[in-house]
This record gives sequence, structure tokens and C-alpha cells, in this order.
Amino acid sequence: MMRDKRRYLEFFLESAKKFTEEESKHLAYEAVFSLIGEQGASKAAIQLKAFNSEKQLLLLKCALISETEVIAALSLKTQFKGEKVSLHLQQIFGTLDKAKGGFPSLKDRKFR
Repeated sequence: MMRDKRRYLEFFLESAKKFTEEESKHLAYEAVFSLIGEQGASKAAIQLKAFNSEKQLLLLKCALISETEVIAALSLKTQFKGEKVSLHLQQIFGTLDKAKGGFPSLKDRKFR
């Protein structure tokens, strides 16, 4: 059995409010579930890998086959808990090592 290929997506969270890591995780999951449904979200296998609260950057892991659906779902999200939000795709990475740049919590970690 082969492992699924994945991509790491860096998004900038634009809002008047500063979000916490937990809120940003719920925002991402809610966006994906609302656009592609439960079965699509399962195939997408999204996971919040890191969050920079200072810069409001999210690093999400998703399956390669669902990359475009995940990007669309997050880009179309305009409101969360009564707050206006906008998620902007910054970069797409193939490995977690390449994605370390804007996330201090990942800098010291070693990956296989």
C-alpha cells in the first residue's frame, strides 16, 4: 500500500480580530466541511500543523488529490463566529522542512 502524497499550504488569516490556534483550526475545518462535505473532508485529510499567532499564518497539511478543493474552501470563507475573515494562500510546499520559515514552533524540530 502506498502512502498518499500531501501538500503543506500556508495561509494568511486577515481579520480585525487576532485569532488563537484553536480558533484558526476550527475555522479551517468549518470552511472545508461547509464546501466539500464530510466525505470530501475525509479524503482531503486536512490537519493544522502550525500557527503563527503574531503574523496570523496557518500551515495546513492536506492530501494532494484534494489540494484545489481545500484552497477553494478556505479562500471562500468570509465569516467565522460573527467576524469577517479572509484567508489568502501564501505558498504551497511539498515538504514540511521547506515550510518552516514563518513558523518558530517548527524551526527547532527535526523531520525524517
